[in-house]
Amino acid sequence: MVRGISYTVHGMVPASCVFADRYNREEVVRSFSREINLNPALTLGQLPDIPEELLKLDQVFIKSELKVGVVYVKEGQFTEEEILDNNDSSILFEEFMQILGDKIRLKGFDKYKGGLDTVHDLTGLYSIYTHWRSIEIMFHVSMLLPYEKHDPQKLQRKRHLGNDIVCVVFLEADNTHFSPACIKSHFLHTFIIVRTSPRIKFKPTRYEVAIVSRDEVGAYKPYLWEQGGFEKGPMFREWLLTKIVNGERASYSAPKFA
Repeated sequence: MVRGISYTVHGMVPASCVFADRYNREEVVRSFSREINLNPALTLGQLPDIPEELLKLDQVFIKSELKVGVVYVKEGQFTEEEILDNNDSSILFEEFMQILGDKIRLKGFDKYKGGLDTVHDLTGLYSIYTHWRSIEIMFHVSMLLPYEKHDPQKLQRKRHLGNDIVCVVFLEADNTHFSPACIKSHFLHTFIIVRTSPRIKFKPTRYEVAIVSRDEVGAYKPYLWEQGGFEKGPMFREWLLTKIVNGERASYSAPKFA
């Protein structure tokens, strides 16, 4: 792999290009240079701290701290104003929040805060947070962000949600479809829509998942299987958090962030 200022090249050096009787790092580097027509050729780095420096370079492209939006949509809600005006939760929504992470008190919270205030309660009292696979995720849950009754645009909530890259939409409805276009944002690039029916009382709760991304965001794993149906449980949580993280990373290649 070769990283330049504006590109990254991945490749494999054929075994025929290196000495067959012994492993020679210098020859591997020279062979790779010839394969991709680099002039001048690459030179082998000899400094002892090169592995650590390469790891730091990788960490620039792979964030270990993410902030992710979460909105709650009820039956018959179609506009941004209706969705961000929600203040009353439901048992199904609270159950879904437990899948995403832990409810934490913001004041005094000493881990990744995702732009939320942890001193003066200016961005709400509580939030949802998880530490998963060495990644910290702070969820900007619309109903936990400050609410101002006389602000029809709900700017306090929009300020955080509109600056996220990934948004999880919890759709508790049978006959309502969510359109990502209703939430106006230059930053939001991927929506993960999780639907469940308020009428079905079976346990464990079942969810139907759909993914909507901007055209410039490529497909990313884990892919949905037929119907996109899941049951509440550890497997669904693992799938969902993986999809959230990979959705954020896939969006980095969009022109807005490139």
